[in-house]
Amino acid sequence: MSFFQKLKRIYTSLSLRIILILLVVMAVFGNLFIAGISSAIQGVSNTRDGVTESRIISERISNQIFRIENTLRIAALAVQGRELTSFQQRGLVDSLKVKSNLNSAYILPGEKLPVELDDCGKLIREGKFLVWSQAYLKSIQGGKPNPTVTCMVPLINFQKKVYAILCSDYQFTSSQAKDGVSDLTFYYNIEDSNGLYLCHWDSTLVMTHATKDMKESDMHGSLSMNSKIEDMGWTINGRVKFDEESRITQILKLIVYIVTSVLFLILSLAIIFIVRWHIRPLQKITDAANAVSNGDFSAELPKVWANTEIKHLRNSFRRMQVKLVDYINDLKTSTEKNASMERDLAIASEIQQGLLPKVFPDREDVDIYGMQKPARIVGGDLYDFFIFEDHLFFCIGDVSGKGVPAALFMTVVCHLFRHIGRHTKDPALITKSINLELAEGNKKSMFCTLFLGVLDLKTLKLEFCNAGHNYPVWLQKDKTDYLVAEVDIPTGAFSEAEYRIQEIQLNPGDALFLYTDGVTEAQNLQQEYWGEASLLKTLKDAPSGTPMQELTDSVLRSVATFTEGAVQNDDITILCLRV
Repeated sequence: MSFFQKLKRIYTSLSLRIILILLVVMAVFGNLFIAGISSAIQGVSNTRDGVTESRIISERISNQIFRIENTLRIAALAVQGRELTSFQQRGLVDSLKVKSNLNSAYILPGEKLPVELDDCGKLIREGKFLVWSQAYLKSIQGGKPNPTVTCMVPLINFQKKVYAILCSDYQFTSSQAKDGVSDLTFYYNIEDSNGLYLCHWDSTLVMTHATKDMKESDMHGSLSMNSKIEDMGWTINGRVKFDEESRITQILKLIVYIVTSVLFLILSLAIIFIVRWHIRPLQKITDAANAVSNGDFSAELPKVWANTEIKHLRNSFRRMQVKLVDYINDLKTSTEKNASMERDLAIASEIQQGLLPKVFPDREDVDIYGMQKPARIVGGDLYDFFIFEDHLFFCIGDVSGKGVPAALFMTVVCHLFRHIGRHTKDPALITKSINLELAEGNKKSMFCTLFLGVLDLKTLKLEFCNAGHNYPVWLQKDKTDYLVAEVDIPTGAFSEAEYRIQEIQLNPGDALFLYTDGVTEAQNLQQEYWGEASLLKTLKDAPSGTPMQELTDSVLRSVATFTEGAVQNDDITILCLRV
């Protein structure tokens, strides 16, 4: 291999690309790390100071507000029920100023108040005990007007009337926005619930309403932190400016830069060596993977001595080779078994369908039709009928469970129905005899709901027994509704169960529609049931005298439209007859 070929191979190799990407990433993140550390130190320091100052200011104002409210409330309650004279009122005010250390305390007459306090006076006269006024400008002792809020409580005489109002002012001074601030790096303003500035580091904005542009201008180039005085609805908006880098920050930045550069050089050399050493076996593993994809499961893998991800990859690939061989062998065996089982199930399905009537008599005195659509290859639903001595014997049932066990149970029920029905025309006796046979040795506790009827084709009298099955639909000339009758327990559940015979008189043209719950409990993609109401509506909409097969097809089409192609979860079986 020539020098240029070696150079090209190195240039196009995966290891070189990985090394270059890692070096670029390290360089970018190194610079970001240096800048981030510097900004973080300055930001953390300023933020900590700002948060501390904001909390101190909030607690101080809250304590002052609480002291004013508590002092006025106690004083008003102390003199409640008696009317103070002017001298006593002055004494009360002086006492509040001296003993309670209030900067402002005075008493106003209850009826006539200054304009800025008139709304609060109305609230007090309406029954409010303590009221704070909205902010207004007020000067004390001829000084500069400052934003002021006034706390007011009523003085109530023995007639329970407000004869005077005890007041105390809280004022915001021009220097308050810089209290407790070191090197003027922290500023704050106080904004009331209406967006009015009560205090601001820019004195020209005091008692003006805050706008979005003003707030963005206040916070420009600064760290912001907010706190609230909940009782007053005030918001303290603070900011900390980004100062010039301190000498400590500059020294730390230089140290970080030097350390990062040294680490970058060391890591670069280590990466070049480690990547090239670890990547080398990947080519041989790639060749082995190509061989396996072509069907050669015995392809040799390279040895990897270091305990790295590539060694784990090599070992995993080797285990995959072994498991692939075992899987293919198992797949061949299971495929043969599944094919044999599917053939057996197909034969069982043919046998089961062969047990159910497929040829329906062409008679003038009765039109009968039935069908079954199992949810699996074989199912547990059943229907059967036969005519013996001018009597139509018919039944429909639903075995608990699905699949092969239910199919075998259903086969036994059909056999018993035909065998016992040849010896008696009593549907209750037939049902009871079937129950005794099914319950004997029934260790799996399987059962079968059953509707069994015997129709006299001459008199059209129907005798039937319902062993836990769905109510059939009785279609008459002027009415279509469910045939609601007594229901006994399903067959096979208890050998001692008794079954009652019931009867109705059919008229020419009447029809019975029998079905299993797979019809009414068919579900669509939203897990909604088709329901008994939908079945009844479909049968009512069918034209009078519709042949039984067409009526069955109409119901099946309605179910298919409702389910929208959803998977069938239960067997669907229908048996219907018209006289």
